[in-house]
Formats: sequence, C-alpha cells, structure tokens
Amino acid sequence: MNDRSNTPVAQKRHGIKRRRQSFMAPVTAMPWGRMGCFAASAAVCLVATAGIAHADSTLSITVRSSKDGKPIPGATVSLDETSGRELRKTIPTDANGLAVSPTLSSGTYRITVIAVGFEKSAPLEVKLGDTPVPVDLQLSVLSAINLDLVRVRLLVNPKDTTISTTRDQNFVKRFPVTEGNRQSLPRLLTAFPGFAYDALNQVHPRGEQNGLGIYLDGILLPQNLQGNISQFLTPDAIQNFKVITGNFSPEYGGQSGAVLDLTSRPPYDPEKPLGTKRPLIEFGLSGGQFSTVENYVNIGNTVRAVGLPTGKNGFIRKLDYSISLGQRYSANGVEPASKNGQTANNDYSSEVIFANIGLQVTPATRISAVANYSSGRNQIANRLSPQNGFLGLNPSLPTDQAAEGKSTRQKDNSNAAFIQLTTQLKNEGKLHLAAGVSQSNISIFEGGSVYGVLPVLPADKSWEYVSSIGQTVNQSQIQGDLTLPVGYTSNGTDRAHIFKIGFVYQDQNANEAYYYKARSTAALAALRALSPELADRVELGGNLPVLFINRTGNYGSFFAQDTFRFSALPLVVNYGVRMESYKGNNDFIQTNISKSEFCPRINLAYTFPQSGGPRLLRFLSFLGKNPTILRAGYNRLFTQPQGLGQGLIRGSSGIAPEITTQYDVSLEHQLGLKQVVKINAYSKNIKDTLDVSQLVPGTQAGPFTTFNLGGSKVKGTELVYDYNPQGDPGFGAFLAFAHSTAKPKNGALDNLGQSVGTYLDQDQRNTLTAGVSFALPSGLIAGSTLSYGSGVYASSPSTGDSRQSVTEVNLRIGTGPRYAKNKLGFQLGIENLFDGKSIINDSSPFAGYRYQQGRRVLFGVNGKF
Repeated sequence: MNDRSNTPVAQKRHGIKRRRQSFMAPVTAMPWGRMGCFAASAAVCLVATAGIAHADSTLSITVRSSKDGKPIPGATVSLDETSGRELRKTIPTDANGLAVSPTLSSGTYRITVIAVGFEKSAPLEVKLGDTPVPVDLQLSVLSAINLDLVRVRLLVNPKDTTISTTRDQNFVKRFPVTEGNRQSLPRLLTAFPGFAYDALNQVHPRGEQNGLGIYLDGILLPQNLQGNISQFLTPDAIQNFKVITGNFSPEYGGQSGAVLDLTSRPPYDPEKPLGTKRPLIEFGLSGGQFSTVENYVNIGNTVRAVGLPTGKNGFIRKLDYSISLGQRYSANGVEPASKNGQTANNDYSSEVIFANIGLQVTPATRISAVANYSSGRNQIANRLSPQNGFLGLNPSLPTDQAAEGKSTRQKDNSNAAFIQLTTQLKNEGKLHLAAGVSQSNISIFEGGSVYGVLPVLPADKSWEYVSSIGQTVNQSQIQGDLTLPVGYTSNGTDRAHIFKIGFVYQDQNANEAYYYKARSTAALAALRALSPELADRVELGGNLPVLFINRTGNYGSFFAQDTFRFSALPLVVNYGVRMESYKGNNDFIQTNISKSEFCPRINLAYTFPQSGGPRLLRFLSFLGKNPTILRAGYNRLFTQPQGLGQGLIRGSSGIAPEITTQYDVSLEHQLGLKQVVKINAYSKNIKDTLDVSQLVPGTQAGPFTTFNLGGSKVKGTELVYDYNPQGDPGFGAFLAFAHSTAKPKNGALDNLGQSVGTYLDQDQRNTLTAGVSFALPSGLIAGSTLSYGSGVYASSPSTGDSRQSVTEVNLRIGTGPRYAKNKLGFQLGIENLFDGKSIINDSSPFAGYRYQQGRRVLFGVNGKF
C-alpha cells in the first residue's frame, strides 16, 4: 500500500502517525439466555442505553489502486477509535472509491481497508479534531495465487485446518429445523453432518454414544449427565455454531466425538445497518397443538459504566449485556411411548436462562461473568403392552399409568456460572483465563399413586417399580490459554506461526441415591439379576433403605500447538500435543480409575492453486477458478466418562476413559458466488468404548448407567452442500448426508464381561437432513426442512444392518416485522407436516419404546425493536 497521506506535510497538518501494529477489535459480548420472563425486562434494559460521546467531525477516505491510481469501489473501510470510546465503524467505498464516515468524536482512529483483488492495508492511525480530515490510501494488487482466492466472494476458509460446518443465527431463523421446540440445541445439530438424535433429547456424534465437547466463547463447558431432558443451551443465545467433527486442534479436548464451538450473540442487533450498533430487543409468543406454548425474550446493549472512573487517555469504560430467556410447555414433551396416545403421561415444561455481562476495563482487557440455567420436567410412561418391554408377557396389563393410578416424573437441571478475563497483548497476542462451577442433576420420583403396600406381589404388572432416584454431579473448573503470533509470511499480512498453549482442570463430585420397590415378581427378579446391591433393598413392605453412592475424581489437560503457514505453498499445518488425565474414585464396589494419555495431533489444509503452482497438481485445473481445499489429519483423542461413570452399580470394574485414534480427509470446493460443497471421510478405532443406557432395560423410567463396551470401529462418509451460506435475501438451501457404521470389534466384551453384540445403536445409515428457504429484505421468510433416516433418531436395526427409518418434514412461514410500525410480525410453523408416527425404538435399552411425535401446528407473534 502506498499511503499519500503519510508525508511530512500531511503528518504536520493532520497528526497522522504510521504504526505497524495489528488491529485490535473491541471484544463483543456474549449472550446467555432464559425465556419467558417478561417482555417488560426488555423495556427496562432499553432505558439503560446511554453514553454516546460528543461528535465532532468526519473522516473522508479515498481508496485507490497503487498500480494505476484508479479508485476502488466496494472496498471495506474499518474505523476503530483507539481508546474504545466509539464502537467500530465499517463503511463501503462508493463508485468513486470514497468512504465518508458518520460524525465522530475527536480522537485517534485506526484505519484498515480490505478490497477484493488487493492486499489488506496495514493499520493507519489518524487524529481527528473538530474539522473533517481527508485520507488518500493506495492498495497493492494481490499476487496471482492469492488473486485466485478472492475473484469470488470467499465462502471457504483456507486458513482453517479443522473439518467443520458453520451455521449462524440467520440459518436458525430461515430453516425450521427446531420447529416445535425452539429451545432444542440437539435438534439443530441434525442440520450438521455426523449427528444422530435419539428419543430422549440426546445427540450421538459420529457413531459415539456421547463425547460432545461444548466451547462457549473459548470456555470449555463441563459435561452434563446423560439422559436429561432439559435444554442445556438455547439456540436463541448463540450467534455462530461451528461444529468440528474432524482434524481437532490440540486446544480441543475432554470429549472426542465432536466439538461444538459457539460464539454468543453480541450485545446489539447485527441485522441493523453497519456502524449503527442498535440495542437488541426481540420477543415472541406462540402456541398450538398438544397444548404447546413457547415464549422468549432476547435483549442486549452496551452502556457507559456509570460510577467507574475514566481510564487512560480518556477511555470510557463500557458495560455490555446479552440475555436470552425462554419458557415452554407441551402435553407431548418427548417422543411418546404410544402411537395414538401421544399425550398420555407425557407432559413437559422447561425454562432456560442464558446471560452474559461484560466490562471493557481497558481498550484491550475485558472481564465478563456468564451464567446458564436450564430446567425441565417430564412425565415418564411405563410399559404399554406385553411386547413393548422385556418384563413379563401378560396381555391383560393396563395400557397407561393412569389405569394403574401412577404418575412417574423426571426432573433435571443443568446450571453453570463462569467469570473470564481476556486481554489483547502486543503483537496480536492474547491471554484468556476462566474459572467457574457447574451442576447437573436428574431425579425420578413418584407423583402419587392409588396403591399402597401390596400384601402379595402379582406375577407381572406394567407398573414395575415405585422409585425415588437421584443423580447429581458438581464440578469446579479453571482454564487458561496464551496465544502468541510470530513472524509473517512473504505476503506480509499472514502470521507465519501462531503458537498457543493452555490448560484445563476440573474437580468433580457426584452423588447418587437409589430407592426401588418392585410391583411384581417379574420386576423383582429382573432387578436382582441386575444388581444384588439393589435387590437387598427391594423387599415387600416396610421402610426400605436407600442406596447412596459417592463418586469423586478430576480431569486435567495441557496442550501446546502451532499453526504454521507456508510462504512458498498455500499450505497451513496445525500440529501439537495434548496431555490428558482422568481419575475416578467411588465408595461403592467398583475399582478406582487413573488414566493418562499422550495425544499427538497433526492436521493440514492445502488450497489447490488454479494458476501456476506445482506441476504435479496442475491436472486439477478442471476444478475451475474457485478455491478448493484439501484437509487431512491424524488425531489421538480422549473422552472422559460421563458423570464419573454415571449410575455405575453393576460389576466391580470402574469406567475407564475412551481413547480414539481418528483419521480424516475432506475436500471442500466453492461453486460460484453462493455455493459450497464438501465431502468428508473418516475412520475411528476406539478403545474402551463408552456407552450409556438404562439401568433397567426396556422400562420407560431411568436412571441411566455407564458401560465400557471394549473396542469398536466407526467408518463414515459425509456430504455437505450449502447455497447462499452468507444468509443474503433470496433463495437458500442446505443438505447434510451421512452414512456410517459403528460396530464392536470381534469378541468385544463390556465391563461386566458380557458379549457386546454385533452393532452399536448410534450410527447413521443413509441419513439426510435438507432444507430450502426464501427470504425478502423486509423479513418475510418461507422455509422447509426434511429429515430422513436413523440420524433423526437413534433407532434399532429392523432387519440385518438396515435401520428403522424416520421421515419428518417441517414448515415455517413468517411475515417479518411488517406491522405496528415495522415492530411486529406473525409466524406459522408446522412440525412433522405429514403427521408421520414411525416407530423409533422397539426395545432399546437406552430409550425404551418410542414413537415419532405427530403433527404440531404452532401460530405465533414476534416483535423486534
């Protein structure tokens, strides 16, 4: 870049100071949510919008080509006030290459410019007083190889070595993947390749029972108990969803199935025009079939931190907040145990709260407190007919709980709170520290019954047990990481090395309590066969003792990695190592576990050159002028047991962590201006495969228990297609197809010494999720999604290796904010448009007997200010 303003005369006149320093963007806030608390809270927060600095003058930036001096239209000019008093301004240049800023406060502004076909400008600092300041900038033309990457709107990331798929909040609004339950993050994950969704709100990534690591704005969130039906995180609170299923950088760990890297919503409305940063206030209320009612409120803003002194150089400290609230009720809560009685013993209610409050202490340092609360309650149905459970064969059994005067309920909560500090260091480095606590619990209890103590146990009953069961895991965690960029590539804009080191330590404590009273001799025999310890507490009549179990342990890890960019080749290599350790102890009969693992990882991303490049690769010219990226990786992965071996009361062996060796290859190609297609293939060799299923198989009531299933093998291929992934108005479409098999190795035995069988029930056999949508700039949308195959629900094989398939079509039509002075809109949503009620599980030990939920029509009103 040739900067004509950087002359002695210009410097004296305008006070311009040239610095080779990286741009430090203000750190935006994270969101945290809970719905249904009142729209009045949004109005209260809106009143707190204050603190606009006094505006003085403008900047007029002209952008030209250094080659011929011609103006560059469509360039993006970014303005950052160095003290942080002003939010970032982003302005496009017009046909004459001119970008005029809105009226700005006096101060020093850092200017950076990006334009298609040109090198990114080095940061330039300009002092602004009370008179307009003209700036004339020149950009250098990109080299041939780099030019190929920007001839089209770049929709792929050549610098990212992970095999991942990214969706955003715009995707959530356009495609009705979560229609019928907008709180459901697991349902949203079915729009990503590699996820099977089961009947109890769980997702199984790439052939594994669990193993989903969730990172929120850099914080590794502690894992929850398996089998909970509440929604841990609502999609309303998240701006960007990046799901990593292969090529895991060493910075990701603790879980090996997949990584969900989330970016919380900013404290402003990102759909408003660039540079305005208007507060976010949106709400909605909907209702419909199965007595379903949902409501939500999302708010966010940045205000001056009243009462805090001004920082150095007049820096005004600012407070930001982003909050999501929600409530839901339905008489058809989870996939029902009856095809035609979908509301029989199946009512559900939930609340979610997700909030983030941050303070910008200095232009480079931010402190934030984040909190999440989610709670859910659901009735649990018992066996409905003799073939539906494995206990007994009496055809005269009642068909629902009401017939036996029983009401069994499950309640669970997932809570977490963290405080974190992020500091931008010199030379583009960053320090991140976080500490927090979490709690996850599940309880199952009787809601009342008409039966007292039976004098004689009948041979069999569908009401199998009177139970009172609780599982709770508490965790405290500290983590930190340091990022240090070093050197530049030959183009002078990309860092040659980005070194990163970090650690995570979790202290874990779990408490469990079990109380069972059998209601039939068949149920009593089944329980005694499972666990003598439980059988000792199952006798006819009297006050029975409760079985208490305490589990303690910890998880710790340290990682070091480097992301290396070659100068001679368009190749990026991420390599490093992660050291992970896990300890699990208990006061019951199982052995203690202590396991450490050295996990090396190497991943690469190679962008095929379409002009020039190595001779051996020129045959790839058929790919055209759009970028094509090859990714490949080898990763050693570590998964700690869920909840310290949740519900382990069978056998004498403790539950060991799962160790996975994974190989990945992926080819991603951009088609034209708006399309991306990607093909993934992977192979996983797993040692000590983790599995979670019901303690008493075949019943509808929990609790859940953990097993090691010995060795297993997972192989799969995936196809991803996106049209218009930037979310522009107009037509949009997506497709995610997966085929995988997850099978135990020959002769595999579980931790009880029993044969595992011939299949694992969480793989994907020809699974497809696809959607189309159309959106207008006014906000009007129409979208539909199709889900087909075992990836929608984990289902048992019907015959041979095939799966019982489930098909579901969702539909959503919305007006956008067209009414009440463009503040209110209406929406019609239909879940399961064709009212399919396919069987999902006929004898699954994980989910019992379940059918697909029937058609649900919802009508709602929503608003945005």
